[in-house]
Amino acid sequence: MKEKKSEDLYTAKLTTEKKYNDGEHIIEFMGLKEYKEIKTDMYTDTPKKGKIFLVLFLRCSNGGEENLYINEASLDSMIDGKICEHSILLNDPEGYPTFFRNFTTADKDFGFLVWKTSPKWEKLDITYHGFEGTNQNLLKMEFTNK
Repeated sequence: MKEKKSEDLYTAKLTTEKKYNDGEHIIEFMGLKEYKEIKTDMYTDTPKKGKIFLVLFLRCSNGGEENLYINEASLDSMIDGKICEHSILLNDPEGYPTFFRNFTTADKDFGFLVWKTSPKWEKLDITYHGFEGTNQNLLKMEFTNK
């Protein structure tokens, strides 16, 4: 199999005004929210002192013929120009489950992604490479705190 070069990939961007749509999959921006803690009756997620949780809420519609697994290994993120790994929560903020899961065909469901960062963050850049194998698309998301 020939290795893909960056110029062979199609880049799609998701902004608050738009959604990603490759003909089979639709990813929609639902919101971005900061939390000092996320608490339920069972557990409280708390970031380190001086940090917040930055939670991105998305909706995925899988109109393809195969299940779609959103893979955490295919996600690259940067906050203010520095590589930042996504975080794991024990709770589901606002009742949303994690976005890293299997979306069955004809599935339309919500999910979240989360990072620990400074409350003074300015820009979040995300690239999802998970669509490259099937339709050569990169999904790029860019958000600011303004």
